[in-house]
Amino acid sequence: MPDEHARLSPSSSDRWISCPASVRLIEKLPRDNRTSVYAEEGTTAHAMAELKARSVLLGKPDMKAMMALNRKVQSAGYDADEMNIHTDGYVDLLRDLLAEAGPGAVLLLEQRVNTGVQLCWGTADTAIVGASKLIIVDLKYGQGVPVDAYENPQLMLYGVGALETIADLLVEVDEVVMIVYQPRLNSTSRFTMRADDLRAWRDSLLPIVEEALHAPSPAFGPSDKACRWCPLAGECRARMEWATAHDFASDPDLLTVQELAEILKDLKGIRTWADSVHETAMRKAYVEGEVIPGWKVVRAAGRRSIPAAEHVHAIQTAIDKGYNAEEVATFKLKALGELEKALGKNFQDVLGSFIVKPDGAPSLVPESDKRPPIDRTADAAADFQADV
Repeated sequence: MPDEHARLSPSSSDRWISCPASVRLIEKLPRDNRTSVYAEEGTTAHAMAELKARSVLLGKPDMKAMMALNRKVQSAGYDADEMNIHTDGYVDLLRDLLAEAGPGAVLLLEQRVNTGVQLCWGTADTAIVGASKLIIVDLKYGQGVPVDAYENPQLMLYGVGALETIADLLVEVDEVVMIVYQPRLNSTSRFTMRADDLRAWRDSLLPIVEEALHAPSPAFGPSDKACRWCPLAGECRARMEWATAHDFASDPDLLTVQELAEILKDLKGIRTWADSVHETAMRKAYVEGEVIPGWKVVRAAGRRSIPAAEHVHAIQTAIDKGYNAEEVATFKLKALGELEKALGKNFQDVLGSFIVKPDGAPSLVPESDKRPPIDRTADAAADFQADV
């Protein structure tokens, strides 16, 4: 298995199984190596969980790596206590699962697996090999989107991949247990399949894989799951047609209650599609420098605030100006709008010197907006000059 990303990765299987056409379309896009702060936090949590499991369950501590990781947690501003609690919980879960797998169970961490599907491989967070049971565990540190193990294709591909990759460790595996551990949502979900059924499911994907990789016109299959993380979600015509498709044949002027009910069911998908369209237009206009006719990127207004480091000084200043100590002691808990209302016309005189208003984020607006346009190149040059 080569080191580069799999063309058909288990982590994106919700997309390519449903929408074979997305595979080659996405490959035409420029490689984007940027990552979100949430993804970085998740990567850090995974590294901590693995180090702890190696130390506690395999007796292979790496204090140097753990110290470096703790420094990274601190410098990035992650909640260290929360991350420690949840990664400790992950180790506790693995300990329980080792006991469940029975005497002699083997623990494999960050196990690379080849699924038996063309150009599809990945890394399972944990594989536990027992005498008759294989357990796959996937740690999801995010808290935005709940993930369930039930018929989860990513977990199923990891499971069948483990069956194929570490077959020499397996005796007679009757069942594969797949578990998603999502501690920040207090969720541990579990799904079990017979090993033969899992292999049969894998084989059922082969026509889809052939279509995705080789068919002249592979099919589109937009859906909430398939489109959620697709980089083409904001510009895919099939998704637009799917998200906005309603063909009611009743009153030509007004929607009926039944039609409203049908649309209400689809609102979440419509909103998600609309957000994807906006994100795509913003990226093209600001990052890639393309002209979106009738639109421009401007600097949004920054939000006023009193920096946390200045809270004590601001409170003391208000006390010195004659305000009641008990009242102003809660200033740091209030929005500036509330403070302005409480202090009235004296607000600026009392706290004005502590208030900062940083530049706001780039915003996509109609060309009629009076604010001047900005571009990423000029912003980057300004940031460079500021750093110098």
